Amino acid sequence: MPTKIQNLRLRAFQQQQGRCWYCGVQMWHRDPAELPGIPAKDSSRLRCTAEHLKAQCDGGRHEASNVVAACAYSNHTRHKLKPPPAPNTYLQRIRKKIVNVRPSHIDSR
Repeated sequence: MPTKIQNLRLRAFQQQQGRCWYCGVQMWHRDPAELPGIPAKDSSRLRCTAEHLKAQCDGGRHEASNVVAACAYSNHTRHKLKPPPAPNTYLQRIRKKIVNVRPSHIDSR
Protein backbone atom coordinates (compact mmCIF):
# COMPACT_ATOMS: atom_id res chain seq x y z
CA MET A 1 0.00 0.00 0.00
CA PRO A 2 1.45 3.39 -0.97
CA THR A 3 2.35 5.82 1.79
CA LYS A 4 0.79 9.26 2.08
CA ILE A 5 3.86 10.95 0.59
CA GLN A 6 3.88 8.50 -2.33
CA ASN A 7 0.23 9.33 -3.02
CA LEU A 8 0.95 13.05 -2.81
CA ARG A 9 3.93 12.69 -5.16
CA LEU A 10 1.78 10.83 -7.70
CA ARG A 11 -0.98 13.43 -7.42
CA ALA A 12 1.51 16.28 -7.95
CA PHE A 13 3.10 14.39 -10.87
CA GLN A 14 -0.28 14.03 -12.52
CA GLN A 15 -1.36 17.62 -11.87
CA GLN A 16 1.93 18.89 -13.31
CA GLN A 17 1.53 16.63 -16.35
CA GLY A 18 4.73 14.79 -15.44
CA ARG A 19 6.88 17.92 -15.51
CA CYS A 20 9.30 19.13 -12.85
CA TRP A 21 7.98 22.03 -10.81
CA TYR A 22 11.37 23.76 -11.03
CA CYS A 23 12.75 23.19 -14.51
CA GLY A 24 9.74 21.88 -16.42
CA VAL A 25 11.54 18.80 -17.74
CA GLN A 26 9.52 15.63 -18.33
CA MET A 27 10.04 13.13 -15.49
CA TRP A 28 9.31 9.45 -14.95
CA HIS A 29 7.32 8.23 -11.98
CA ARG A 30 7.54 4.45 -11.67
CA ASP A 31 9.89 3.26 -14.40
CA PRO A 32 12.61 4.99 -16.44
CA ALA A 33 11.07 3.33 -19.52
CA GLU A 34 8.32 5.97 -19.25
CA LEU A 35 10.84 8.24 -21.00
CA PRO A 36 11.94 6.32 -24.09
CA GLY A 37 15.23 7.29 -25.63
CA ILE A 38 16.82 8.48 -22.40
CA PRO A 39 20.08 6.64 -21.67
CA ALA A 40 19.96 4.61 -18.45
CA LYS A 41 22.88 6.60 -17.00
CA ASP A 42 20.85 9.81 -17.32
CA SER A 43 17.43 8.51 -16.31
CA SER A 44 17.99 8.68 -12.54
CA ARG A 45 18.19 12.48 -12.76
CA LEU A 46 14.68 12.53 -14.22
CA ARG A 47 13.06 10.43 -11.48
CA CYS A 48 10.06 12.16 -9.90
CA THR A 49 10.59 13.15 -6.27
CA ALA A 50 8.29 14.80 -3.76
CA GLU A 51 9.40 18.29 -2.77
CA HIS A 52 7.99 19.97 0.31
CA LEU A 53 7.49 23.70 -0.28
CA LYS A 54 7.71 24.23 3.45
CA ALA A 55 10.25 21.84 4.91
CA GLN A 56 9.09 19.30 7.44
CA CYS A 57 11.72 20.57 9.88
CA ASP A 58 10.02 23.98 9.62
CA GLY A 59 6.57 22.56 10.30
CA GLY A 60 5.65 21.64 6.72
CA ARG A 61 3.24 18.75 6.41
CA HIS A 62 2.46 15.97 4.01
CA GLU A 63 -0.39 17.90 2.36
CA ALA A 64 -1.25 18.42 -1.28
CA SER A 65 -0.79 22.18 -0.93
CA ASN A 66 2.76 21.65 0.39
CA VAL A 67 4.06 18.93 -1.97
CA VAL A 68 5.10 19.38 -5.59
CA ALA A 69 6.79 16.97 -7.99
CA ALA A 70 10.40 17.77 -8.86
CA CYS A 71 13.00 15.88 -10.86
CA ALA A 72 15.70 14.32 -8.72
CA TYR A 73 18.33 16.57 -10.27
CA SER A 74 16.56 19.85 -9.41
CA ASN A 75 15.53 18.64 -5.97
CA HIS A 76 19.01 17.43 -5.00
CA THR A 77 20.75 20.43 -6.54
CA ARG A 78 18.64 22.83 -4.49
CA HIS A 79 19.41 20.95 -1.28
CA LYS A 80 23.16 20.89 -2.01
CA LEU A 81 23.21 24.70 -1.80
CA LYS A 82 24.02 25.93 1.68
CA PRO A 83 21.69 27.13 2.88
CA PRO A 84 19.14 25.78 0.41
CA PRO A 85 17.19 28.66 -1.12
CA ALA A 86 13.46 28.85 -0.57
CA PRO A 87 11.58 26.83 -3.21
CA ASN A 88 10.14 29.93 -4.91
CA THR A 89 13.56 31.60 -4.96
CA TYR A 90 15.10 28.49 -6.52
CA LEU A 91 12.20 28.25 -8.99
CA GLN A 92 12.85 31.82 -10.17
CA ARG A 93 16.60 31.15 -10.45
CA ILE A 94 16.07 28.02 -12.56
CA ARG A 95 13.42 29.61 -14.79
CA LYS A 96 15.70 32.60 -15.41
CA LYS A 97 18.55 30.28 -16.45
CA ILE A 98 16.23 28.35 -18.76
CA VAL A 99 15.02 31.51 -20.47
CA ASN A 100 18.62 32.63 -20.99
CA VAL A 101 19.66 29.39 -22.71
CA ARG A 102 16.50 28.51 -24.65
CA PRO A 103 16.56 29.61 -28.28
CA SER A 104 13.96 32.32 -28.82
CA HIS A 105 12.14 30.31 -31.51
CA ILE A 106 11.25 27.53 -29.04
CA ASP A 107 8.18 28.02 -26.87
CA SER A 108 8.49 27.29 -23.17
CA ARG A 109 6.63 24.08 -22.38
